[in-house]
Amino acid sequence: MKNQSKIMITVLTPVLSRLNTKIEKLMLRRDSYLNSVLSLEIEYLEKEIRDRNSDQARDYLLSQLKAMPTKSMSIALDKKLITRIDTVCKKINVARDCWINRILFFLAAEKAQLNAIGITAPPHESLSTNPLDAASELIFDPIFDCRDWIEKNSSSFYKWDLRNQLLVGMACYISDSDLPSTSCPEVDLLEALGASPNYGKDITCN
Repeated sequence: MKNQSKIMITVLTPVLSRLNTKIEKLMLRRDSYLNSVLSLEIEYLEKEIRDRNSDQARDYLLSQLKAMPTKSMSIALDKKLITRIDTVCKKINVARDCWINRILFFLAAEKAQLNAIGITAPPHESLSTNPLDAASELIFDPIFDCRDWIEKNSSSFYKWDLRNQLLVGMACYISDSDLPSTSCPEVDLLEALGASPNYGKDITCN
């Protein structure tokens, strides 16, 4: 389509595997669906992250994503959305792929993964009683339960601190004072994500 362009992103391997399986079961067109979700989430990102990452912080977050098991994935998005994403990510100086991986993780996460990062969100208490309305609410605002839980128990969805609970590569902001002198993936949490049990055993912290 002339109003769309393809972008290439790096996605955590276990997240991409779960996402593709779930999208296929729902008989959704993956790129069209992600276009809708990202259009919603980019507005949340700009609203929730008011501070700007330093270049050092941005590079650190992206390096942590790249240290994980990943695969490349191309998605076709509306050109206006791509411009909007680039504008917001530049404004707060966050790597686009860190932001997108955070969204994809929550889209594909099951109870085990949510428990691993400390989230015990109730099962859709606020959904409409009409099944089609409920399906629409879940499809077009799929992270609302986790966002609501985080806002009630901690902070905003994008400021909620994943650094000690999961992968820093999915964080959207880190202050310079919180940058560690050394870093290394947490192997037990990688296993909770679905990565190979042996992955990370030979990683050297840097």
